[in-house]
Amino acid sequence: MNLRRRPTATDWQLLRDQGSDFSCPTCGGSLVPVSTVDRYAFAFGCTAGHVVGLDELFERQTAALRSCCEAMIAVWERSIEQMAEGAAIAERNGSRDLARRLRRRIADLAARVLLLRGSFLQADPPA
Repeated sequence: MNLRRRPTATDWQLLRDQGSDFSCPTCGGSLVPVSTVDRYAFAFGCTAGHVVGLDELFERQTAALRSCCEAMIAVWERSIEQMAEGAAIAERNGSRDLARRLRRRIADLAARVLLLRGSFLQADPPA
C-alpha cells in the first residue's frame, strides 16, 4: 500500500527556467513549477524556499475569483437600481422610448447577474 504524504520543502527542486503567473502567498515572490521525489505530486515554489501545493494554489485562486465575482455582481446590481430609477423618471417625463431601452438593459444585466451567480457562486466557499 503506497500512502502519499504531503510534500515538504526538502522534497522539491526548483525549475528556475520555467515561470508562472502566480505569486507566492507567503512572500509575494514569483512562483515556478517544482518537481518532487513523488513523480505524481506537483506544486510551485518561490526563490525564498516557500512551497505551495497545487491544491492550495487552486483554493486561493478560487477564493480570489469568488471575491471578484461578488464585487462585480454588487456593481451590476447598483447599476440596475440606477437604471430602474432612470427608467421611472423617463417614463414620468414622457420618454417612453428611453424608459423601454433602459428596461431592456436592466433585463440583460439582471440575466448576467443570474448567470454569474449560477455558474460561479452556487457552491459554498471553501472553509
